[in-house]
Amino acid sequence: MKSKYVATLPLLFVGVAAQAQSLDQITGTTSSGQGLVSQVFGDFPTFNSSVVDNYSGGGTITQFSAAVIVDGFPTFRDWNANNPNYRISTYASLNDAINGVAAASVNAQIASFALNYQGYGDNTALITFTGLGLNAPNNGWVGLQGLGDFGTSREIYVLDSSGGTPGDNNAELVNPAGGFALPGNHLPYNHMPGYLGNASYAFQVVPEPGTMIALGAGLAALAARRRKA
Repeated sequence: MKSKYVATLPLLFVGVAAQAQSLDQITGTTSSGQGLVSQVFGDFPTFNSSVVDNYSGGGTITQFSAAVIVDGFPTFRDWNANNPNYRISTYASLNDAINGVAAASVNAQIASFALNYQGYGDNTALITFTGLGLNAPNNGWVGLQGLGDFGTSREIYVLDSSGGTPGDNNAELVNPAGGFALPGNHLPYNHMPGYLGNASYAFQVVPEPGTMIALGAGLAALAARRRKA
C-alpha cells in the first residue's frame, strides 16, 4: 500500500517547501543594538537611503517585519505617532537598489509593534506590516524606509542581526543620490566596526503561480492514487 504514494510525494513537497519564509533574520538571532539610517527625507532628498538585504525565492510579500531604532524622540511609540508612514521596496539586484530602481514599492503603516527590542530600550521596536501584496522578484533584495523630514523627525535606523535565513552577511546601506558620499553610493554593514552583517528583516510570502501549480499537481496525483487503492 505505501509504495503507491511514493511517486506523488516529491511534487507535493515542492509546493510545501516553497511556502516557507525566504527571509527571516529576526527569529532566534541577536543584534548589537546598532543600525544604519533608512529613510526618505523630504527636506534633504540627496540623503534618502535604504538598508537592503537579499532573500531567496520569490512571490508576493504579505507580511514584513523589521527591528528598528530611532532618535529625536524618547520612544519608538512617539516617533511613530509623528511619522506613521513607511515604504517597503523590492529590487531585482543590489545594483538596482544602489541606483534606486525598485521592482515594486508599497507605502504602509505598521499593524503592530513591540518596544524594547532585545532589551535595547524603548527607542527600539520590532515592527510588523500586514496585507502588503508586494511583488518580490526571485532571489532579490528588500528594504524598509521611514518617511519623515530630518528637521521634524530626525532619523530611523534598521538594526543589524546575526544568523537567520539566509543570514549570509550581505546587508547594505544604499544612498542613490550620493548625499552621504559613500564609495559607489553604498556601504556594507560588515564594513562598520562592531556591526553584524545582516539586517533585522523577516517576511512571509505567497508562492509564485508555478509553485501553486506544483502543489496542486501533487495533491491531485495523491488523490488519484488513493481512488485506485
